[in-house]
Amino acid sequence: MNCNEFETEIRHFIDGSIDPSQLRGFVEHLHGCPECYDELGIYFIVNTALAKVDRDEAQSYDFQGQMDILINDYEKQIHHLDMKHKTVCAITNTANIVVLAALAIAFLRWFNILQ
Repeated sequence: MNCNEFETEIRHFIDGSIDPSQLRGFVEHLHGCPECYDELGIYFIVNTALAKVDRDEAQSYDFQGQMDILINDYEKQIHHLDMKHKTVCAITNTANIVVLAALAIAFLRWFNILQ
């Protein structure tokens, strides 16, 4: 993901509507580009502060801490998706091995190699 693509996804990242297919690229770019990290911080602070004003909350907040929590939550989501994908691949590979073994046994029986 480049900086322009990153900027178009900031709002979706903050409000939780980012497309899952864009999430990994967004977070990777975020960690590799200090300018975009700062840009996200600005958008996050403005968005969060305005939401709190709209709700008439006049307290002081750790906006940087809240943004880091949001990023961490998305990183956990990516990790969960990775683990889910690895599990599906492992199950698929196991199923393929079982099918191949069954076909090999059937082949050997067909030609009377295995009684």
